[in-house]
Amino acid sequence: EFFIYIGMVYYLYVFFKKNYICITSSHVEYAALLLSSSDSKAQPIQVQLKCLRGLKDKVPQGSYSLKVSLHEQLGGKSPCWSKLEGQQWAGTSLPVKHNGNFFDVEIYLDQSVYINVPVRKDWKPGEILLFEFFLLRGTDTCIDRAVGWGAFPLCNNNLDTVDGKFKCPLLRGHYNSKINRFQKIENFISSDLDHWLCNLYFQVGGKLLLIISMELSNCFLLLEKTGGQPAEEELQAIPCNTEQEAKDQPRTGNDNKIHKNKRRRVLWETPYCMAWQHMYDPWTHQVCCPPGGKIMPTSISKHVYFTIYAVFSELGRGCWHSWDFWFTLLLLTVLWFFHLYLRYSSQWVFLQAIAVPVTRFQFHLYTVDLCYQNSLVHASEELAVIMVGPLTLNVMMLLLVLMRWGCQLLFGSFPSCMSKLIMAWGLWTVLDPMAVFAVDALLGRLHYTPDKPIADCAKLYWLFLRMEESGIPGVLITVLLYTLLFFISSTILFLYCVRIHNDGWLLDMLQRIQNAEATFFVPFDLEISNQELSYIVKKAEQWRGINGERRKVVVYDCIWKDHAKESGISSSNIHHQDEILKSAGNSGGTTVHVIMYTVHPGGFQNLYRHFLRLPSGAIVEVNPRISFQCD
Repeated sequence: EFFIYIGMVYYLYVFFKKNYICITSSHVEYAALLLSSSDSKAQPIQVQLKCLRGLKDKVPQGSYSLKVSLHEQLGGKSPCWSKLEGQQWAGTSLPVKHNGNFFDVEIYLDQSVYINVPVRKDWKPGEILLFEFFLLRGTDTCIDRAVGWGAFPLCNNNLDTVDGKFKCPLLRGHYNSKINRFQKIENFISSDLDHWLCNLYFQVGGKLLLIISMELSNCFLLLEKTGGQPAEEELQAIPCNTEQEAKDQPRTGNDNKIHKNKRRRVLWETPYCMAWQHMYDPWTHQVCCPPGGKIMPTSISKHVYFTIYAVFSELGRGCWHSWDFWFTLLLLTVLWFFHLYLRYSSQWVFLQAIAVPVTRFQFHLYTVDLCYQNSLVHASEELAVIMVGPLTLNVMMLLLVLMRWGCQLLFGSFPSCMSKLIMAWGLWTVLDPMAVFAVDALLGRLHYTPDKPIADCAKLYWLFLRMEESGIPGVLITVLLYTLLFFISSTILFLYCVRIHNDGWLLDMLQRIQNAEATFFVPFDLEISNQELSYIVKKAEQWRGINGERRKVVVYDCIWKDHAKESGISSSNIHHQDEILKSAGNSGGTTVHVIMYTVHPGGFQNLYRHFLRLPSGAIVEVNPRISFQCD
């Protein structure tokens, strides 16, 4: 039996070696996630990390790792719905090398990480995937140091988990929790391209509903599918130079003012920076799905859903074991009494203003007794008495919102406890008519008695019954008034949640998941800023080799050639070239070509680096192997 066991082990070793299957830590991590998610509170998703493009010499030489984690929202914290010991809800790639040269454009990862996401009932629409790029400790640093980070929404416009091939720009430095909106990330990059590090290409495969007790052969097939493909096949469709369509508006910060040593007109035969544009379409920055057979939620329903989520998440949804939840519960209880007393106090003030005698005004723990002579009140005055209480609550809500907006403008921040107070007050303002109706119904105030107060919702009924012997008009007017009050209070709370709460992150998230690709600003993989190009040109002019070599910088003005006017070109080629010209920008626009040569003492010169300034204002570095023709 011992020799049989040894033979089986050897056979498995030969089998793995023959089929190029290697078991990495990511698969062990996936198995652990499957076991930990057996409580039906979380499910693992697979994030296939393809590559990082545009790094070049922006980071030093060393070993790097990419961490993927789940956060409740941009600028927020990790979810608190797990109590499993040791669970990190994050995945980390294996270390990869980067030489730190300008020609080292990519870091190929070609790895899969697995992270847990909540099931549908516990899912939050504001959750994001946070990517953190770390320089591992080595000769240059004694600790692991974050050199870049980026964020990507977890849900799409259908309010489902994202599924597909995506690209995400990474910012330089460590994760900054003060950046709580995607628009801020885009503004950072568009204002100064030096804030941008590189573009990350990854693929999300959706929820993996695999059975834990699968057979060993199925596990081997899974490992072979996720980790056995060569990098050349996996990354065949990743852009080599530029993959985003040029925008009509010029890019900020890229107005080139290079010292032009030599200028002459050349004919741009091939717009090489867009030559493979048709291969990069699957990798997008948008998460908006095209309309299909599935019924998609409307924009209004998504706004309402996000608003309800914002209210209940701010009030401690799901975290009943935390101190924050119990503080929120105490706040709701205190505000219930305060809003109830303010409501009836405003009615008492109004009755005093119209000179109606109040026979009893007494506070209780659960309600307020407000008795007055209803026979002395006209229909319009009774209508005003019903309206003044809820309207006072809405005025108070408006004052709190204005205070929140003013503090944000003056100080740039607002205490979190005050945000909870505004949310709780807005919630009680919306629910006030229904809550007061429930209390009055339990106390028997729907019936008319001379010595007891009458519920607000029944006052018009008894008034019209006494005056016209029919209470139906009073019921209809009461329903109309309560509907109007509910609409007013809901609108105020909705506008606060969307526009002001947490610096408008809700509106930012809605725009992020609904907008199309053309509305985003994502740098090209090899794009550089004007400052960086000026620095490269200056260093090239100052460079001298050990054998007397030097570098020369030449700048050309280039134009796009219309291939449709030439003879001898097939119609299919004409259509393809026209599409390339449209993707590169205006076919009549001028492009600046910056070329750097290494000139040897014998007169021989070879290409060192060259850059292209597109009509849109973007400056991209071009592969030196691509040639061109001059007049």
